Amino acid sequence: MKITTKIALIIFSLMAGVQIALFFTLYNGFIERYVEDQLKELQTRVNTHRDVLEQNFNYFTLNYIATLEMRGNMSLVVQDLSGNIMTTSTAINDDMKKILDRKIQFLNRNGAIIERDWKNSSYIATATPLYLAQMQPSGYVYMFLHTNTIQSKLTPMNQYFMIVALCSAIFTIIAIFFLSRMITNPILRMKEATEKMSQGNLDVELIVNGEDEVAQLSRSINRLAKDLRYVKQARNDFLSSISHELQTPLTYLKGYADLAGREHISEEERKHSLFVIQDEAIRVSTLVKNLFDLAKMDHNAFVIETEPTDLVRMIREIKEKVRKVYDEKNITLTLDCPEYLICDVDEIRMQQVFINLLDNARKYSPPNTYVQVKIYSEQDHAIVEIKDQGYGIPEKDVGHIFDRLYRVEQSRARETGGQGLGLAIVKEVVEKHGGTIQVYSRLNQGTTMKILLPRGDQICEKDFID
Repeated sequence: MKITTKIALIIFSLMAGVQIALFFTLYNGFIERYVEDQLKELQTRVNTHRDVLEQNFNYFTLNYIATLEMRGNMSLVVQDLSGNIMTTSTAINDDMKKILDRKIQFLNRNGAIIERDWKNSSYIATATPLYLAQMQPSGYVYMFLHTNTIQSKLTPMNQYFMIVALCSAIFTIIAIFFLSRMITNPILRMKEATEKMSQGNLDVELIVNGEDEVAQLSRSINRLAKDLRYVKQARNDFLSSISHELQTPLTYLKGYADLAGREHISEEERKHSLFVIQDEAIRVSTLVKNLFDLAKMDHNAFVIETEPTDLVRMIREIKEKVRKVYDEKNITLTLDCPEYLICDVDEIRMQQVFINLLDNARKYSPPNTYVQVKIYSEQDHAIVEIKDQGYGIPEKDVGHIFDRLYRVEQSRARETGGQGLGLAIVKEVVEKHGGTIQVYSRLNQGTTMKILLPRGDQICEKDFID
């Protein structure tokens, strides 16, 4: 069953139930009110006739009030205490006699309704006591109204209610049709959009109107389609880049392996070929290792085991490791830091981060420049800044340097040894620690990498160092 039909049936059931209840209540209330009005009129008339008889009780008065009621739809009966009929405006039938034969007790001066069941009885009736200069009543005055009169009045009203109910049902059905379409049309468009997306067509754009939940869902689908387009493009770019990254060293490996296998080459050429083969094998191995690390991060299999660590000590040790390659390029590496700064990190992973950043700063800085590492704390964060005087990054590339396999200068990739994975790994490791990494760079004016790491549980740094 379609969702449009389901919604229409649900709304129709609810509205029909409410309308039926309202019509039933209104109908019964109207009928009961009409019957009560008729009973009140009967009681008023019977009391009026009683008053006239008490003021002037004689044959002519009895005949007068009986004649008066003959022309109406009500019937008058005056009966004494012995049950003898003193006067009547109509012939008394069996149904009227049953009511007249009832014993009336505790009937007050204003009279009472003695029959009100208009559905099952032939008459509704009222009675009032007749006092003729005695303390006890001398008889009773009755007023009858045949229930056919009530039924005849109710028939047009029933027809009116039927017409109103029919018009209401037609209007409800029309309203439900348009309402269900209005509700389900956006959902149907979402269904069509998601079907296209499942078939690989990601060029979908839903029209969003309003701020309700359906509009929010449409925006979410639009964002999902946009993200999937980006992921698809990134996947294609990734596969293309990986193919290129592997093709180049494999070409070198094959070419120099063929060259090294020749018989009539010098030993120097053979050694050079083996050196190139080894270098390219290391390049491929490094690429595969980095890809494996990224894959583990994507599948949450990259384990981060944090413990209180002195960042100052760790970076000083890293500085000593990279000092030789910095000296070879005549680049000065300085360290501006406090005596110690404790932070909860995985030391092995963070060493990988800082070595990668310092290696990039060296690669992309000209000789006779400096690279400064600054360590300090702000509130609950430990901050490490690595600032160089290198070539800088073009503005259009700054937002993409953490993308996988993205390199600012493709032509210099082999010269610098970059594969476009180092910064992607750096970003993933920092974020796994709950931190962030920011980059500030201007072309030919250097680059600053700023890492913010949460300090973790508060500990006494002096006690930790001691």
